[in-house]
Amino acid sequence: MQFQIGKGFATLIMGEKRSSLVLGGVGPRHWFEGDSPMGDSSLDSVFVAIKELQKKLYSEGIEMIHYERTDPNETWGYIFFNFDESIIKDLVEDRCSSKLFLVVFEGKVISPENWSASNHALFDVVFTWDRNELPDTPKPEYFQYLLPNDLDERVRTIPFRERDKLCVMVASNKYQNRSGELYSERYKAIQWFRKNRPDDFDLYGPGWDKPEKKFGYKIRNLRRIILGKQPRYKEVNPVYRGIAASKKHTISRYKFCICFENAENQPGYITEKIFDCFLSGVVPVYLGWDRADSLIPEETFIDRRRFKDYGELYSFLAGISEEEFYRYINAAREFIESPQGKSFGIEPFVEIIAKNLKGFVGDQ
Repeated sequence: MQFQIGKGFATLIMGEKRSSLVLGGVGPRHWFEGDSPMGDSSLDSVFVAIKELQKKLYSEGIEMIHYERTDPNETWGYIFFNFDESIIKDLVEDRCSSKLFLVVFEGKVISPENWSASNHALFDVVFTWDRNELPDTPKPEYFQYLLPNDLDERVRTIPFRERDKLCVMVASNKYQNRSGELYSERYKAIQWFRKNRPDDFDLYGPGWDKPEKKFGYKIRNLRRIILGKQPRYKEVNPVYRGIAASKKHTISRYKFCICFENAENQPGYITEKIFDCFLSGVVPVYLGWDRADSLIPEETFIDRRRFKDYGELYSFLAGISEEEFYRYINAAREFIESPQGKSFGIEPFVEIIAKNLKGFVGDQ
């Protein structure tokens, strides 16, 4: 059976001998067949990492293509980038004898299915950023990695006195009702600046400009308030500025960027959000894993947990001198150039995945 591949990757290997093993990739199709990132920073690093993994595997005899272009009976393995119940169910029903691999990207607060022990048991290998002690089981085997970042994608640093405003946030208008989520904390930050210091703050991101007077929306918000939960704010004027054409270039025009993870206190869950700030020459105001400073030096970012409220945080940010500002910037620059910082790059991620996939090549 002949397998097809996307146009972009076909160009890469045109004229070369085809790989002997086919690995089906489970995730958005453009990750495996697209020619360029989709324009959103959170997707850019994943896209680049998947393409680099695709190249690395091909050079070592494994051709990773989108799962829909494979035949389970003729495919060596499938690699899931986040758990997908419907697809794994189809493979099991097809009596798939292929090797199964899971790469956990999203955390348990947003995607609890990624963390189910019964789901993990379906796989031969689980790759995870979890810094807790991992299960010592023959199946699945667990391997740790750090979420990858394109550390070469940097923008020019704008002088301190030429920056547009004090603070910026780039975030989609999302909501999650599970304990530990940080979407509601982003709303609190937006509302504080909108009401108290609108001239010092700008908000970018999709989903904020939808109609605000829908009856169903008001009912759901009223229910959240009655239950003592955070309402989902829609009013973001006058601080909303639309969707950023380029996240890194946009935030580089500000001094500080509020970059909260999707969820807090998940050991090892350090995403592209803080690295986007480092690569853009803006100081991150960070909230996420409470031990993030065990992997990222504390002098590179401002920890939101140090301040009792946003008024206190604002006073601190507004009072930072140019000299103090560049201490953060220089510390971040030194970090991403260090071995510790480079461990968050794409190459280490690719090496960990490729090395441990290859360990199963002879086990068929």
